[in-house]
Amino acid sequence: MTTALPRVHTSSDRRVDIFVAVVAVLASISTAFVVREELDVDHSAVNWWAVGIFAALLIVAETRPDFALLHASRADPEGNVQLFGTCSTFEEQARAAKRVIVTVEEIVPDCVIRERPEFTLIPGFLVEAVVLAPFGAHPAGMFRYYDFDRAHVGQYVQAGKSRETFRRYLEEYVLGVPDHNAYLAKIGIRTLMAMRADPYWGY
Repeated sequence: MTTALPRVHTSSDRRVDIFVAVVAVLASISTAFVVREELDVDHSAVNWWAVGIFAALLIVAETRPDFALLHASRADPEGNVQLFGTCSTFEEQARAAKRVIVTVEEIVPDCVIRERPEFTLIPGFLVEAVVLAPFGAHPAGMFRYYDFDRAHVGQYVQAGKSRETFRRYLEEYVLGVPDHNAYLAKIGIRTLMAMRADPYWGY
C-alpha cells in the first residue's frame, strides 16, 4: 500500500548560504582572537588570522541527496511519521533530502498520531510517499514490533566475506524476489512470528 502525498517545493537562496559562510568565518576569527588572549603564548609566533580562517574551513558543506528512503514505526495517511526507540540521524536524513519516501510497519489514523505527538519525528509536509511494509527492517529489528533475525544476520555476515558469496546472497534475497511480500515469504512466516516483540518490553 502506497500513499502518495502532494509535493511541497522549497527554494534555496544561495545568498543566504553565502551570508552564513561569511558569518561563520568572522565568528571563527573572532573566537581565535579571544582564545589568543586566554593563552600564555608568544603572540608574534602565531598567525591568528590563519587560525581563524582554518577553523572556518572545518565547516562541512551540506549534503543534499535526491531521495531519502527511511523505515519507521508508523505514519498516518498525511505522512506524519513516528519512530519508537533509537532514532540516530533519522530526522537529519529526512530534512536533508529533496524527496522523502518512508516505509512503515503500519499506517494508522491521524488521531492515533495525535495521541502521542512526542514520537512524531517527520512532519507530513516533508514526505513524498508512505509505503506499508511490515517487517520492513528485516533482518534488523524494530522496537515494539520484532527483534532482529540473529540467524539471518549471521548469514549476511558470512555472505559478505567474498564477492561471489555476496553476489549469491543478493540474487537470492534482493534481485531474485519480485516484491516485499515475496521476500517475507522466502524468510518464512514461522521465522517472522517467532521474532515478534513482547507487548510489555517492546522487544
